[in-house]
Parts: sequence; structure tokens; C-alpha cells
Amino acid sequence: MGYDLEKTTTGSAHSVSSDQDAGDLRAERPSQGSSYQAFFNIVCVVAGTGGWIGVAILVLSMSMSIYTGILLVKCLYYNGHTRVASYQEVGAHAYGKWGLGAVWFFHTSVILGVPVMFFILSGTEISALTKDSVPGITKAAWIWICCCFVSIPFVLMKTLKEEAMRFPKSFNKVLAFAMLFCCLMYALVAIPGYLTYGPSAKSPILSSLPENASRKVATIMIIAHVLLAAPVLMTAFALEIERILSVTVERRGRFGERIWRTLIRLGIMGVVGGIACLVPFFDSFLSLLGAFGNCMLIYVMPIGFYWKLIGWRTMKWYELVWCGIVLVIGLLGCVIGSMDAIKALHRDFTQGRE
Repeated sequence: MGYDLEKTTTGSAHSVSSDQDAGDLRAERPSQGSSYQAFFNIVCVVAGTGGWIGVAILVLSMSMSIYTGILLVKCLYYNGHTRVASYQEVGAHAYGKWGLGAVWFFHTSVILGVPVMFFILSGTEISALTKDSVPGITKAAWIWICCCFVSIPFVLMKTLKEEAMRFPKSFNKVLAFAMLFCCLMYALVAIPGYLTYGPSAKSPILSSLPENASRKVATIMIIAHVLLAAPVLMTAFALEIERILSVTVERRGRFGERIWRTLIRLGIMGVVGGIACLVPFFDSFLSLLGAFGNCMLIYVMPIGFYWKLIGWRTMKWYELVWCGIVLVIGLLGCVIGSMDAIKALHRDFTQGRE
């Protein structure tokens, strides 16, 4: 779902990798990460972002995600000579500036929208946990406190370690197993949740649990997880902005680069925190983010890029049928889901919640 499909990178999206020879681009890379590391990278990224028909939709989404992920990886190696460096570059190779701009737009909506969602969740849950002990602190105040906490690693650490897979040919299997593992994790929560609470189950599911010590422990663990995951996504966006503005030691000097980077990242954090305070409705915002950004990035664009770069004629008839089904579901999910989420947000703001 990110800027590079074979590595959990927070680096910027550079142009095509030109340092690779025309040999087997998917040969073993002894100095890079193992398939197990790639598996856990995918699981951590996917798991951080959540009636009975929902379980069936979960399985269907998993199947479509695996398939489009495989197509997207094929696009990285479409010419057989060089490896395209990022999702954005795949879009640029397929449809020029329009493709690059489309991927950048939807990708940005996700890598900034997910931290917004994390801060909404954290602020809401911390406010509920501390309503008796420190009643004077509002939910918005807790959101800003969480932002300050996350700002420490976000500002001080320029980037995180990049890791590429040692065995690129194993990525399809790694992707399939990682998505299956995530699906099972969600199912282990969804099925007992609906068995217990039925249609009255709330989002997040923590809100449906009884007020006891177990719920408090689970809440604290989830808050810790999302706050630790937030700077990873935000750093990806920050590095891209810094690349566009040429914020480098060579261009700005060591001191100037540090000042520019600090100001940019504090500005990004301010925007994210401000949105989280203005849109404090976790479930409605989650629905909008999933429908608008993920449907296009995960389901629609990979198929369009594959058809442009490699060609639909290379597919069997049943693959074309499956692609058509995925496209229809992805587009309908984006349009209808976004409309419903916007209506829900409008209702939340105008009518409020109990």
C-alpha cells in the first residue's frame, strides 16, 4: 500500500533505480532483509489501520488485495531491465504526470489520514480512561498531548532503517501469507465481537467491552501501538516534502537542514493534529479514509497500471473477469463509501452524538 512494495521504507520516492544491471532483478540479495522480516513488515502496516456480511467482505478484500499486490509488484519489473523505485513512479511510467499525481494524491490521503485516525482514537480513549482522575483535560487536549509525544521521534529522527527483501521472488508468497494472517487476526476479533454484541457492536470494538481492568489494559496497548506507528507514516510524507524542497545538507548546510526539517515536520504535525481535533469522530473518519484512499490505491490503480505497462492481452479470460469484478467493487466502494462517510460526518457535526 505504500511507496515501495518490497520494503518498509520511509525514504522519498526516487526515480528508477539505475544501479541495477540487466540481469535477474529478482535474484537473491544477501545483504537485505529476509522473507520473514518482510512478512512482519506487511502485517504491522496492515494491522495498524479496521453483521456477518462483514466477515465475508473481509475475506473478499483479502483475496483482492493479494491479487492487486501481485500485479503491482509485476509493474515494478515491467521492462525487465530496471526496477521502478516506488508506487508513484509506477504511476508516472504508466500515465505520466497524471499517474504520478493520482498516486501521490491518494497515497498522501492515506499516510496523513491514518495518523489523524490514530490521534483521534488515542485522544478519545485516553480521555475516557482519565475522565475520573483528570476530568479537566478535554479530548482535544489529549489529542495535542499525543501529538507532542509523537513529535519527539518524528522531528529528531530523520528517517528509519530501510530494508529490502533478500529474496524478491518470494514476495508473492510473503504477501499472500501476510494478508491471510491479517485476515485471521481481524476475524478473531470480528467473529466473537458479532457473536457477543450483534448489530450493536461499536467502532472501535473497545467501546463495546464492559468497563473493567481487561478493557483498560487492551486500550492502553492499542494506544501505545498506534502512537508508535504514527511517526512511520508521517516520516514517509515528510521525506517526500523535504525532497521536493531540496532540504539536504548539501543544499542548506547541516544547521540549515536541521532547522528546515524541524519546521516542516512541526508544521505537518500541526496540520495532522488540527484535523484530528476538528474531525473527532473515529468511525466516520475511518470509513471515509478506507473508501476514498484505500479503494483507489489497493484495488483500482494496480489493475489500471498493469494493463497500461504490461497489457491486458497477457491475461487469461478468467483473470480479466476477476479484474473487472475488482474494478467494479473498488470504484463502487470509493464512490458510495465516500458519500456515505461524508453524510455520516455531516450528521455527526450537525446533530452531534450522545
